[in-house]
Amino acid sequence: MGNKAIIHFPNKVFSSRTIWPIILFMAFFMITSLPQNVHPASADVGTVDKDFVPDVNGKVFTMDVQTDGKIIVGGSFSKVNEEPRNNIAMLNFNGILDSDFKAANADNQVFTLVIQADGNILIGGAFQKINNLDRRSLAMLTSDGSVHEFRADVDGLVYTVVPQADGKILVGGNFTSIKGQARNNIARLNVDGTLDDSFKPNIDYAVTSIVVLHNEKILVGGTYPLVEERGRGLVRLNSDGELDNDFMPDIYANILSLVIQADGKILLGGLFLKDENLNQDVADGGLARLHPDGTLDKILYKNQVQSLALQDNGKILAGGPFGVTRFDSDGALDNNFNITVTGEIYKIALQPDGKILLGGSFSKVNGLTRNNIARLSVRQVTVLPGVLMLLLDD
Repeated sequence: MGNKAIIHFPNKVFSSRTIWPIILFMAFFMITSLPQNVHPASADVGTVDKDFVPDVNGKVFTMDVQTDGKIIVGGSFSKVNEEPRNNIAMLNFNGILDSDFKAANADNQVFTLVIQADGNILIGGAFQKINNLDRRSLAMLTSDGSVHEFRADVDGLVYTVVPQADGKILVGGNFTSIKGQARNNIARLNVDGTLDDSFKPNIDYAVTSIVVLHNEKILVGGTYPLVEERGRGLVRLNSDGELDNDFMPDIYANILSLVIQADGKILLGGLFLKDENLNQDVADGGLARLHPDGTLDKILYKNQVQSLALQDNGKILAGGPFGVTRFDSDGALDNNFNITVTGEIYKIALQPDGKILLGGSFSKVNGLTRNNIARLSVRQVTVLPGVLMLLLDD
């Protein structure tokens, strides 16, 4: 696309290639008229990628991006771009369906997926079969979508799958056994797919989010989890699965998403619950930040948050029933990021080029028709104090 100019006045927006002389005159006048201590500012804003228009006929719960730019999508749907695809599909970078991807049929919902370093794809959910092969709630696909011989036989639901740096695989969900052995809602598999017998934490409710820390300790978030009679929605395990007794977070919550900032602070999204021993404001929150030791830093947002992602510049993306919003790294709301979603966001994923993928249950993004999946481009803008913003859209 060519250059566009957008002038923002109170309650008015004008856009046309024919007004460049006016824009240039106004920009020159305003810049030369600014006080010496006031300067134009730059900011990055989100715009809807108009060239990315896949059509998914149901909810998108999860996504990941391959090194070649292809996007694997999981959820609760039966068609993508009008082609039959049951709950899992692969898109090319431009949003066109990848017809060569062989896994086109999961017989029930896919809640989570992740691409491993070797290119294989782990998927978890409520399914019993993938392409008519028995794979109970957890499966592995090769990069072309072929069903791998890997089997785990989980007796419940899988909500999160996290590969460790050593190749072992952490599995979280709502289950009581895996590979025929008792495991309450969390388990670890060895590189060869066998169950790690040394890892036996006991979490007494659904595990929805797992993060492995740099020191190999493991943060586990879920909905009302109780770990050995203790729990407020978030616990930390030692690398062997034993409860870390030094970590007692100042939060009581249903945790749906966890990410770690560069300074080690913990961002958690979900729905926070009332605890008479804690600040009552916590009960209204949906996005909080904890210090690395678990003490509360601040409540950032008071709406339920279902997905979090960190951009390379440290900014925090949050999605939920409200749509999507963004915060600066210090937790301040980013007022330059204005995206309107008609529906709700279940998943935010980042591409290597910085573009932002949104998955969920929605019909429009910034007024443009987008059925349950969309992509945002990040654009640099120059903001002049007062009334003028110049946007270069390549």
